[in-house]
Amino acid sequence: MKIKALIGIGFFVMGLSSAMGATIQSSAVFPGVKAERLYQIYLFEHEAFTGAPATISPVEGGSFSAFGGKEIGKLFRLVPGRLIVQSMGETTESGLESTVVLTFSQTQDGAQIDLIQVNVPDDHQEEVKNNWQKYYWSALLNYVQTHQ
Repeated sequence: MKIKALIGIGFFVMGLSSAMGATIQSSAVFPGVKAERLYQIYLFEHEAFTGAPATISPVEGGSFSAFGGKEIGKLFRLVPGRLIVQSMGETTESGLESTVVLTFSQTQDGAQIDLIQVNVPDDHQEEVKNNWQKYYWSALLNYVQTHQ
């Protein structure tokens, strides 16, 4: 059942990416931490690890606001400890909105988060990819290393 759900999400994402803007893929490895813990941090300690105001209603259909409301969205699908599918849009003049799929998995030495973000305008690809690295992966790694 889990595999079918992930395959279904994969087809959904592929359909979106071919119909809309660019697709960004990224992964980050977090040694010595459980995938469930990363999932919990993302939903319940977002403000603490990013260092910016965030409000997340951690239920399917719940709202998402990060970086003082600069990023807003809705949580579409939550599989505890494994998967978050959400919309993410800017409240800036670009008004872009995309779909983000975060998959949390256990590795031999810790955990990994795999990201797919679709409907990213071509002229924002590098900025968005760099923002994930700087404001999420690096910040999250630092947070888990100092809050174990």
